[in-house]
Formats: sequence, structure tokens, C-alpha cells
Amino acid sequence: MFPFWSIRLQQSYQDLTKIHQRMLLVLLAITVLLGVCFRLVNLDRKLYWHDETFTSMRISGYHEAEVVQAIRSAGIVDMGYIQTFQTPHPERRVSDTVKALIIDGPQHPPLYYGMAHFWAKLFGGSVTSARLFPVLLSVFALPAAYWLAWELFQSHSASAIATIFLAVSPMHVLYAQESRQYSLWTVLILVTGALVLKALRSPVRNHWLLYSLSQAALLYTTVLSVFVVVSHGIFALLHQGWRVTQRTWQFFLAILLSLLLYTPWIWVFLHNRRQVKETLNVGAAKWAFSPAEIVKGLMRLPGRLFFDFNVNPGDLWFYSLLQWLFTPAILLLTLYAFYYLMRTTSVQVWAFLVTLVGGYGGLMLLQDLLVKGQGGGGSTTYRYMIPCWIGIQLAIAYLLAQKLTSTITWPTAFWKGVLAVLVTASLLSSLVVSQAQLWWSKGSISLEAIYPTAEYINRARKPILISDAVSWDLLMMSYLINPDVKVLAKPICYVCQLPPEPDFRPDLAKLATEYTDLFIFPESTPAFTAWLETQPFRLETIPMGDRVSPNIVLKKLVPIRPAI
Repeated sequence: MFPFWSIRLQQSYQDLTKIHQRMLLVLLAITVLLGVCFRLVNLDRKLYWHDETFTSMRISGYHEAEVVQAIRSAGIVDMGYIQTFQTPHPERRVSDTVKALIIDGPQHPPLYYGMAHFWAKLFGGSVTSARLFPVLLSVFALPAAYWLAWELFQSHSASAIATIFLAVSPMHVLYAQESRQYSLWTVLILVTGALVLKALRSPVRNHWLLYSLSQAALLYTTVLSVFVVVSHGIFALLHQGWRVTQRTWQFFLAILLSLLLYTPWIWVFLHNRRQVKETLNVGAAKWAFSPAEIVKGLMRLPGRLFFDFNVNPGDLWFYSLLQWLFTPAILLLTLYAFYYLMRTTSVQVWAFLVTLVGGYGGLMLLQDLLVKGQGGGGSTTYRYMIPCWIGIQLAIAYLLAQKLTSTITWPTAFWKGVLAVLVTASLLSSLVVSQAQLWWSKGSISLEAIYPTAEYINRARKPILISDAVSWDLLMMSYLINPDVKVLAKPICYVCQLPPEPDFRPDLAKLATEYTDLFIFPESTPAFTAWLETQPFRLETIPMGDRVSPNIVLKKLVPIRPAI
């Protein structure tokens, strides 16, 4: 009797598993298709913000100092002239891109920028073209996610769920549409993870060579990859039981080769460490992040992996409530996923995700507290924590894959509901992301007035912009203001070391006879503003809404008529 029921239960379990896998396959196909669509639509709609303008500047072969000098010496120019530093020049080569990175931002290695340079040469420097490149790279992250999950769990269900999460996660869609290196970084994090697992399990020489080359590519994408390398090192030691075995030696030889390949940029980084320190605001007192604020920020961020409606103060209470509910729910789900992972898998499995999330995240926290990169808030900067988010998504994917194959009806139904909620929330969030003009990652509250400001300027009959603002504000506005609008600017540096223009004293009386509107925009420096206040003109602030930042304030010079 018992063997009979045992056989029946086994057959029922196999039938349920087949149905479960078919449903997952259908869900995988739908979400991958939708995820690709979300990445491709409205590429030119979202604000091409400061960081992206510097990407275009560098892949076009310019560094900030020469752009600032060119604009200062040009006098009155069309806004279209500013755009020339955002598009490829036939005489600028990839070596100019590398030179720009060395001068302005050695913390940005040249792999992504070099690839983007050749892309721009072929397809132009428009916003759509610049963002299409990282979108295409992000699509490669989907099979890479499946591969990594398979190497880790040997489970098609876990691999499918992990791929579903990456396909429609609002975080991955958001950064796929950004002209920065984050899509490439995501792909390489996944690929190097899969390769180190494969090499440790099956130590063929070619596997180690491929791992070493992919790790070098990872390092040449962002210097933060050093923390990923360290997490892999801790994992390799845990994998071998803290023993120095042949595989341990093979791992460290592979890492040594990748570091040797990375040596040229290590020299660049160290030789220009002062520029790195100033650019990254290392130890900047103005940020003043406390450990409590960092922990609070980290607790909030995982919820955005699955639900993100760009909730800001003043939005509908319903959206705020949903975001508030998702934050502790995803945090608790994450904690349980890692607990379940460590209870049900070997150290060769759980240690990979624990070291990826805990090792990388711990090192980011350590540099926040000791080095204070980004003023001590690097670990709360969403894009810098991508390795942690990948680890969390993989852990939750494994948990759901195991729970969904349970033969007990009620818990299985509950976990199906969890998967349905996560996927639905991700789909809705990614839909909102794909349609938005602004997002919190670009400072949506502070930049909310930027579009009506640009429209106001564009409606003026014959305007001129006068300013000595930071260069990247001017570059950002060049995408929103009509190319024939006149500009008289003496911009200051954001990362370069040029001193401000000492004597910016335009002939306002003459300009007032030639142009209908004299706008002070983007926001000028205090010194120039003080000089303007001594002139026979009145500075009028033109309101553009409540949510404005200091550099999105439009002012107009109005002549003061003498009393009769």
C-alpha cells in the first residue's frame, strides 16, 4: 500500500513540476519581451541630466577644461554651439576619450567610454543613440542572469525567476536607459560570477582564463569593481573551507592576471588621486552623513527593486502608502531568503551570495565611514550598490523556486501570490519608469522646474542667457533650449581646476538694446550676482513652481527707469 501511494505522490509531484515549469516559461517569455520594450521606448523623453552630459562630452573626446575655455572665449553664441561638445567630432579619436577620463575622472576607467565612443561614431550623438547603447548592453544581462543562477542553483526554475526579476525590475530598467556604464557593469558582474562558479567547480584552464579576462573587463568598467573582486576572493576561500588548495591557487593566479592587465589604470588612478579625491568629494563636510542615516537609507533601498513609483513628498497618499508597505516587506523577504538559503544549500552556494551582498556592501559601508567617498553616502547611492541588488534578487529567486515546487497546497499558493505581487509591482513600476521625464535618481524634486523654465525661455521673442554657472548645468540645458537661443557664458568648472573668470562684466545696456529678454540662467555665482545688483537693472525671479533647486532659478534683468 505504501509503495503505491509513494509512486502516486511522486507522479503527482512530477506533474505539478512540469505545469509549474511551463507556467514559468510563459511568464519568462512575456516579462522578457515587456522588459525589452520598457527599455526601448521613450529613450529621448527622460531628462538627459548632468552625469550623462559628461558622458557625451568624454566619448566625444573633450575634457571639461577645454570646453569651459572654448565657451568663455567664444563670446555670444547660439545654444547649438554648446551642443557641439556633446557630439562626435571627426578629428577626435578614442585616445582623446581616454585622455579626457585621465584628466577629469580617473575613477572612470575607459572600457565603457571607449565602446560608447565607437558607437557614437557609427550612430551619432543624439540622446536616443547615446541611450540605445546601454539598453542593448542591458539586454545581454538577461541571459547572463539565467546563466549565473543556473551555475549557482542548478535549477531552471530559479534561473527563470531571476531572469524575470532582472527583466522587469524598475531599477534595471531605469539604469538601462541611462547613458552611463551601469548596464555594462551589470552584465560583467553576472558573467564573472558565473565564470568563477564554473571554474571552482570544474577547474579547466580555459575557465580560469575567461574568468581572469572578464574580471579585468569588470575592473576597467568602474573602480568599485575592486570590491567585487574582494568578495569573490572571500567566496573562493569559503568554497575551499579556508584551505589553500590547488583551486585556491588557481583563483588567486587568475586574479593576479586580471590585476596585471589592470595595472596601467591603477597607475593612472594613483597618479591622479588628487583629482579623484576632489571629484568624489572625499571627506566633504557638506554631506555630513551619519551612520544612522546610512543604515536607514540602506533599509529603504531594496524595496525599489520591485516597486518604485518615484514617490515624492506631496504625491498621492496611496502611492506613498504602497512604497511605505513595500519597504519593510521586501526587507523581511530578503532576510528570510538569505536565512532559507543558508539553511537549505551548501556553503559552496550560499557563500557566493552572502559575500557578494555582505562583502561588497560591507566594504562600501567601510569606505563611507573611513574614506567618506561621496561625502560618506556612497552606500546609499543606488547605482553604486548594483552588486548587492543582484545578490538580493538571486536569493529571492531561489526562495520562490523552492517554495513553488512544494507539494503542500496552502504555502505554495501563498508563495505564488508573492511572486505575482513582485512581478506585477515590477511591471507597473517599469511602465511608469519608461514614461517618465524625471526620476528620483536624477534629483526629480530639485529638477521639477527645469521643463517649464526651458519652455519659458523658448517662448521669448529674442532672448539671451547670461551666466557664469557650472559647465554641466549649461550642457544639460542645451538639450532643452532651442539651438538658436543666444548665450553669453563664462562657465566655471565642476571637476576641472580652472579658476573662475575674474572679470565677467558684460555690457548690459548694449545687450538690452539688442535682445528682448536678458535672462540670468543657469544660476550665476554669488560674485557675479553681487555685481549685477550694482547695475541699473532689477533682478526679477520668474516663479516656476515650488520644487526648485538653486541652479534652476530663472531670473530676468529689467532696466530701472530713472524717476521723472
